[in-house]
Amino acid sequence: MNVSPGSNVEVDGIYWCTVCKTPALFEQGKVFPACPNLCSKGHWELVLPSTNDSAAEAPR
Repeated sequence: MNVSPGSNVEVDGIYWCTVCKTPALFEQGKVFPACPNLCSKGHWELVLPSTNDSAAEAPR
């Protein structure tokens, strides 16, 4: 799923620009900015969702 700059972030995670593949971390509730490399046709694609699952944490 590709999202345009200016859209709301619906899922926490690492996204990359569909043009230059620059990765960036975005948090739910924020707004996607334009690509920092100024890729005029770039959208953001989720490549690694954040896992906030306590079961995924390392044992203590």
